[in-house]
Amino acid sequence: MSMPPELFILNSINALYNREFTFDDVYFDSDGVEVVDQYGCNSMIRMHAKPGAEFSGTLRVYYNRVNFDEYLENDYLIVDDGDYFDTDDMLPDIKSQLGINIERSDILSDIIDTSKFDAKIRMSDRCLAYTGNIKVFFLGNPLSLAVRVANRSLSNFI
Repeated sequence: MSMPPELFILNSINALYNREFTFDDVYFDSDGVEVVDQYGCNSMIRMHAKPGAEFSGTLRVYYNRVNFDEYLENDYLIVDDGDYFDTDDMLPDIKSQLGINIERSDILSDIIDTSKFDAKIRMSDRCLAYTGNIKVFFLGNPLSLAVRVANRSLSNFI
């Protein structure tokens, strides 16, 4: 998942269909991915042949996008509280902490609610490789349990 989403999907398609397509041979339709429920797959994209490819025309390719809600389950992106204004500013942290290479166009840019100690980075419906959300925890937020314990606001509990 450290590769760009387009390459990740092409490699997944090659593995699924036992092919060796490259971007020298094919390109994905500019309309992007369609949500489907066919052949045990949740996504479909049209793949077009370039001149000289082993096929001509267009193929409908069915595959499964990775759902971050399931894949990352209990993994959080951890960033310092107050360092970001928008969720899309966290892209470098997503790659460095989680090893996931996504583009700005793959996520929905949301303004961060500073009154909360966590958030979600929502994947765009147009993202070729991923769906769902990446959970974010703001380290040092006054509302987090760790800070409240450190500040002894739960002193009767400790």
